[in-house]
Amino acid sequence: MDEFTETRHIGLGENLGGALKGTLFGFVLLIIAVVIMAWNERSAVVTAGSLKRMAAQTTVLQTPQPGPETEGKAVLLSGSLHPLKQVKDPLFGVAPKEALVLARRVSMYQWHEKESRTTQKELGGGTTETVTYTYYRDWSETPIDSAAFRHPEGHANPPFPYRSQRFESGAVLGGFVMGSQVLARLTPQTPVHPLPAPSGTAEGIKAGEDFYYLGQNPAAPAVGDVKITFAYAPAGLYTVVGAQRGDALVPFADEGERTWLFVRKGAHGKEEIFQDALAQNRLMTWVFRGVGFGVMFLGFMLILGPLTAVADILPPLGSAVGGMTALAAALLTLVLGGTVTLMAWVGARPLLVGGVLMILGGWWLYKRVKKRAAPPSRTAGPPPRRQ
Repeated sequence: MDEFTETRHIGLGENLGGALKGTLFGFVLLIIAVVIMAWNERSAVVTAGSLKRMAAQTTVLQTPQPGPETEGKAVLLSGSLHPLKQVKDPLFGVAPKEALVLARRVSMYQWHEKESRTTQKELGGGTTETVTYTYYRDWSETPIDSAAFRHPEGHANPPFPYRSQRFESGAVLGGFVMGSQVLARLTPQTPVHPLPAPSGTAEGIKAGEDFYYLGQNPAAPAVGDVKITFAYAPAGLYTVVGAQRGDALVPFADEGERTWLFVRKGAHGKEEIFQDALAQNRLMTWVFRGVGFGVMFLGFMLILGPLTAVADILPPLGSAVGGMTALAAALLTLVLGGTVTLMAWVGARPLLVGGVLMILGGWWLYKRVKKRAAPPSRTAGPPPRRQ
């Protein structure tokens, strides 16, 4: 592991200039946050409605055979899904039996760059910034461009000799043919074990039980060493939900808004699949709400940034102002974000909101009419005085 440290002084003028640029970007983030919130609420309603409509239209086939009565309609079928022919990696000759999808995963021992920054405030509004670049070696399936490193010298990564790749050959379930759209939803997770000896086209490869290795010693890897593993999705019992098109199953299009194709390992009922999809939709709705609020908070922090930059002339004062601006940004986010989310929620559900308003209006009108129709109450006078 190598480390390089760089230190530079940033004056008050540069800090203020950066804070003012951040203010402009903060307003852009506010617009982005509003768009995310509005889109998210509409998307949640559209997705839930689409799933419910598809669930109502889905026909559960007792036998997985296509028929003219279900042509173009949503169908659910369960049964044994098996490949049309054996799936094989042509380069290494790996061909597990009864594999629906085979994945070759190539990783290389490479240099990685990690950047960390620390800032020390100074009297007068300036700062001292220390940047540390740490270089370490580890396995990665993604090529890392060492030319983009701050200190590329001595940290060069060679190109990958092989690439990760998926292989498939189509599959059948009963009388239905499952193409790449169905198989793309399968995740190869079963390791190929043991691996066969690599074919002659793969030169210099050492074969182990669980991986192929290109290098000297797997126990002491060097930069540029390559490890290749294989995993597959096995044939077996699957449940698939989609639209019938001839003898194929394709994504179901709901009124042009959404397309759906579900593939689950094992036997699953219609209600279970769609309830899971609706639960996932609710989860993603809350995730994007959190993203919207987070982007909005960051926008307000950037907008209020110049206040902290000016107050940093006296570092203790700057810290106090920074805390207050963070609190102000949080309050503004709650108010504006809550208002935008509520308006978007209402706008995405006009029928529901209209129905609730009609019920409340009818109840209020009923109470008013009942109050006016009630006879006036008589108030007893004082008892007569004795003579």
